Amino acid sequence: MTRKDHVGDVPNIDADLDIITFENELGETIDFVQLIAFELEGSEYAALTPAEELDKGEFELFVFHTGVENGSRFFTPIEDEDLAQRLFDVAVQLLGGAEEDA
Repeated sequence: MTRKDHVGDVPNIDADLDIITFENELGETIDFVQLIAFELEGSEYAALTPAEELDKGEFELFVFHTGVENGSRFFTPIEDEDLAQRLFDVAVQLLGGAEEDA
């Protein structure tokens, strides 16, 4: 399961943002901004937020396993809830310690 939570104010991030477009099961596209990428125990992860959230001053955080396979970048949801929580905590810390609202 991908950890998704309201985390608070948008962190101070640079202007060169990676935009990733996902397509949902209805065929609708949704743009996400990659806030950070990080490695933990030999695996790569990315913390994303919907692009529309940046305009609101608050954001939700989605953490995915990521990498490159056959020349294409992939994003895979995290199935293990304990790992998802751990990755979420690391991402929040790396983003500057924004506190969870819930």
